[in-house]
Amino acid sequence: MRRYAELIAVLCEHDLGAAQWARARLAIITELTSLEDILWPPLFPRRGRRAPSLDGRRIPDAPPESIPLGGVHLRRVCIELLRRHGAQTLVDLHRLLHLHGYVIAAPTQAKTLADAMAFEVESDRARRVRRGVYEALEDEPTGVEVGHPWIHPPEFASTVGR
Repeated sequence: MRRYAELIAVLCEHDLGAAQWARARLAIITELTSLEDILWPPLFPRRGRRAPSLDGRRIPDAPPESIPLGGVHLRRVCIELLRRHGAQTLVDLHRLLHLHGYVIAAPTQAKTLADAMAFEVESDRARRVRRGVYEALEDEPTGVEVGHPWIHPPEFASTVGR
């Protein structure tokens, strides 16, 4: 019985600590939420660039000199990135585009990327693994070669028109 009472006392101490921790966490989240519009203002005319989720996995900003992609060029680069990096979520694919020096040339970037991947699935160049996750099919050429300016912009950006 004595051990039981000791454990109850320890549990009560932990509960008090947890309640204090939860209040402190809530205060931090409240302040973070109030700073979102200041730190990550919406970029017009594009919509959707907001604060990162609380897990911190935000899509990095595209460099100002990023190559804008849309239509067939966006789809080809996405397929090549999927071939190089394997199956990716739409968020991770968007992140890869920015890390490779591209920006989606559309007001609704996430929707445009999702539509592009849906088109590639319908065209049998990609497969939908599950909701929001895609992988490239290996046997359909994209016309984008290794070392092509669409995949390696830092080396070739000056040769690619905007």
